[in-house]
Amino acid sequence: MVSSFEQATTATSSQPTAGEVDWHYFRCC
Repeated sequence: MVSSFEQATTATSSQPTAGEVDWHYFRCC
């Protein structure tokens, strides 16, 4: 998860992908 998150963040820093938001919601909120 960390690897994917890091890669996605590097790829889309300004605009997180759907997966990013999804995983963030599950982890954070």
